[in-house]
Amino acid sequence: MKNGFFLYFMFGILPFKQREIIILAIIWTHLIFYGCTIPGTEIPEVRFDFIIQLDKLVHAIFFFVFFLLWSCTRAYTRMFGLLLILISLLYGLFIEYYQFHFVDGRGFEIADMLADTLGAVIAFFTHALLRPFYYKKD
Repeated sequence: MKNGFFLYFMFGILPFKQREIIILAIIWTHLIFYGCTIPGTEIPEVRFDFIIQLDKLVHAIFFFVFFLLWSCTRAYTRMFGLLLILISLLYGLFIEYYQFHFVDGRGFEIADMLADTLGAVIAFFTHALLRPFYYKKD
């Protein structure tokens, strides 16, 4: 089947055209960068440390959606999924580097990078588990 069916499964809306998926993925990528580069002094202090920190959960969700959007931009293969995990890791590394050097009140946190990668890995396995349900065999 065509690209975009995972978005249909995720959002319950009609499949997007490939160009629209790419635009959504680019917008989401920019939103991640924007969200991760807000100065630390402007981020409200929210305590939610029962199991994991809220900050790490947000990073994982950002990159979960990042992976799913980019996975719908072209024909999906396991190798492309692994490449997206690597890209997620590198993008997370870039964001942490940028925060450390250019954003007031923010630093380089390996835990954030790991949360980014974990979000992508969870999306990789979610994609693999759900794929048989939304792709019909001809």
